[in-house]
Amino acid sequence: MKCFKKAAEQGEARAQYHLGLMYYNGEGIPKHFIKAYVWMSVASANGNEKSKINLGILSSKMTPQQVAQAQNDAAELWKRINNSKK
Repeated sequence: MKCFKKAAEQGEARAQYHLGLMYYNGEGIPKHFIKAYVWMSVASANGNEKSKINLGILSSKMTPQQVAQAQNDAAELWKRINNSKK
């Protein structure tokens, strides 16, 4: 988990995707669909194709309010990751 999170926070799309999967499945961490959606969304924006498919699956399991929150959180995370690259 720690290795994936560090790489994900540094902008690695594959790590972002796997971190999203870990939150979705509850692998080593509690299940959390909002956090899963956030990381999948960032991975998708970063070009990861698998995450694009999983976003649809995730959103079908979430309320509209949860999706909206996750989208806002993903936008903030995307900004933070990209600002740290500068």
